[in-house]
Parts: sequence; structure tokens; C-alpha cells
Amino acid sequence: MKLTITTLLALAASLPTVDPSCTVDPNSTECEFYSTACPANSASLPAFCTDGSAKVLTTEQTLAGIFDTCDQMPDMKDCSLPQSPALYKYSRLCLDMPRMRSCRPWKNMCTSINFQTTFCQ
Repeated sequence: MKLTITTLLALAASLPTVDPSCTVDPNSTECEFYSTACPANSASLPAFCTDGSAKVLTTEQTLAGIFDTCDQMPDMKDCSLPQSPALYKYSRLCLDMPRMRSCRPWKNMCTSINFQTTFCQ
């Protein structure tokens, strides 16, 4: 089955809204970001974990970024990765080709947190 932007947007729209504690949809990109970048058992957390300054991408934005990037360059090695975890896949794509137009949302997210997570390095 060939994925289209319409299919991806429909999939993203069907996902439940994420609550801050990630109990509604623990597989969302927001939860993927916070559980990786802000572990609950950490002695010291970056400021963006508590002050709301991180411009974390939504699942819909992340899926659209993956689609746009792989549509433009389908032979990129990370296009063959499974869709989930989505933020990890999008980050891998954008780390390989950070100047692609489709990576602007990822770059904005990383800039908002001074590139302080594994998703941005």
C-alpha cells in the first residue's frame, strides 16, 4: 500500500489528543519526546522539560514531515525505517539532510531547546 499525505493525515487525525501525563496516547510524538528527553527518574532536567519552552512537534506534523522528506528523496536510508517511533524516524531523516524544506519544523523544535536532546544531535 502506497502512503499518501491524505492517508497519513487521516491516521494522525484518528489519534487521541495527548494529555500532559501521556496516559491517553503514550505513542504520540509528544510523549516520545518527553519520555526520552525528560526521564522521570532524572536528577536534573533541562529547563524545557518544565517551563513549556519546547516546541514539540505533533504526531500530525511529524508524519507529514516524514512523508514530505521521503516523497522528495525516497532512496534515503531512513525512509525504509518503520513509521514508529515517528519522531525518531523524522529526526534521523533530518539529521541526514537538515537543509531540506521538509525539515524546517524539526529544526524549529530543536532550536527551541538548543538542540539538547538525542532527537536533535
